[in-house]
Amino acid sequence: MKYIVIAALVIVAGALGGCQQVGGLLTRTAQPAAGTPPLQDIQSVADLQQRFQADAGKPRLVLLVSPT
Repeated sequence: MKYIVIAALVIVAGALGGCQQVGGLLTRTAQPAAGTPPLQDIQSVADLQQRFQADAGKPRLVLLVSPT
């Protein structure tokens, strides 16, 4: 009986410790790497074209995000 109680306490302690670790991962905010330029909010096609042409020869990533 004593071993069952000890085993139950170990399992509960492990579960609580795991919850704290997962909770820390969910509440932590990610920070961009040092030297990383901020994301740019582009308002028009002309703005996109101007920024795209300014970075000729560099790798570029264009993300189109829609709320629907």
